[in-house]
Amino acid sequence: MGSKWEIKLSQLDVQTMQGVSQPRPEQESVLLHAQQQVALQQKKIKGVKMFFSINSQRED
Repeated sequence: MGSKWEIKLSQLDVQTMQGVSQPRPEQESVLLHAQQQVALQQKKIKGVKMFFSINSQRED
């Protein structure tokens, strides 16, 4: 069996890993907002690409 220090360290590792996989409540709203902003920017980029694609076809 490991020493009490090794056991304590492994418990800290588990707590750290749990903290990484599950964001804290205050982080969840920030993460959600960031995801929404990324989705919005992607939609804007698609719209701009479509606009230029349509306009370039008109000029041909």
